[in-house]
Amino acid sequence: MSAIIPFDLLIDVVRFKLYELLTIDGILRPDVVLITVKLDQRVTPAFVTAVLRQLEANKHIEATDGKNGPAVRLLASGIRAVERQLNDPESIPSRFRDDGFDTFEDQLVRIARAPASDRIVGLDHNSAGLIDVLEATEELKAHLTTGNDVGEMSSDAVAVAVAEVERIQSELKQPFFRPAAFKNHAKGTLEWIAKEAAGALVGTLALTLLGLIIAFVGSIF
Repeated sequence: MSAIIPFDLLIDVVRFKLYELLTIDGILRPDVVLITVKLDQRVTPAFVTAVLRQLEANKHIEATDGKNGPAVRLLASGIRAVERQLNDPESIPSRFRDDGFDTFEDQLVRIARAPASDRIVGLDHNSAGLIDVLEATEELKAHLTTGNDVGEMSSDAVAVAVAEVERIQSELKQPFFRPAAFKNHAKGTLEWIAKEAAGALVGTLALTLLGLIIAFVGSIF
């Protein structure tokens, strides 16, 4: 006789499968949930529908229109719920092994042990830390664009700096990003600007932005 599937574990499974799809488009058609979950135990469509309703009530997913009909999308709160599990990989094996979710367990552990540089994290655009970073980025770009107090930077260097700061700005406006990779290239850009505009306002703004970015990334990753 098949084991009874705990409702909260099935919620975790469906939410995690959506998380896996983030590298594609972050959406999953409700009628393919049963296929992608791939549980050993029998899961009826009604059971999956109940799970999706609960995830929507928890504000972890939202209904949307997919390419082939109705779909659901994982929201930032759902992403954070999965990542809280992944940040404690040692607790995952025993929890899921006891209920027979071997395939899901393997997937969780594999992602939890992935190199830090490969991790994808959702961005909460209402967070104070991110708002501070974006405001500082806009201020730096404005001073670079107007050529206001850029020190000894040449016009070519200023143009390159503007393009690289815009790249930082663009990445932070996306729904997801790779924190480690982002911090590394932002650090390279801002340290270069600070060196080129040493003693000028732009140099000071670059270092201020770098400090905010390091603090922000450290708070979420």
